[in-house]
Amino acid sequence: MTKSDVEGNKDIKNNYIRVEESNLEGSSYTMTRNSQSGGNVGLYITPDVNRPETTTESHEYGHGIGLTHAGFNQLGKGQPNIMVARNSIVDPEYQLDPNAEPNKMDGGFVNPDKRKVPQQNINDLNLGALEFINGKTNVGIFVNKYFE
Repeated sequence: MTKSDVEGNKDIKNNYIRVEESNLEGSSYTMTRNSQSGGNVGLYITPDVNRPETTTESHEYGHGIGLTHAGFNQLGKGQPNIMVARNSIVDPEYQLDPNAEPNKMDGGFVNPDKRKVPQQNINDLNLGALEFINGKTNVGIFVNKYFE
């Protein structure tokens, strides 16, 4: 894939995800444009994607199709949905360390492997507000950023 392929992309079906060992942010992300939800470009790091149980790619893809983070305080809400961010407070059984005090750096945050996609995440896409032609529509926006 060349820089001109990415930057000149006009097909919403094309998504560009670069995977590398690490990045300056220290975690995987999907780019948005002008604070709009959605984007067809991401930079994922191998520690986030090399585990079979990880939900990081699904979470980032959710951003790519327009979903935003759930609220950071998820205590008492049970099963964390796919858009719960890494440093969110969740019920103990969904934490990195179920025995840690919630909201503490020693494991008191969501274990990303415990996130699931409930019906509410699908509803949040607001597909009914999109224009469908022959049963098809485009979800997300173009960012077309090429990572050097």
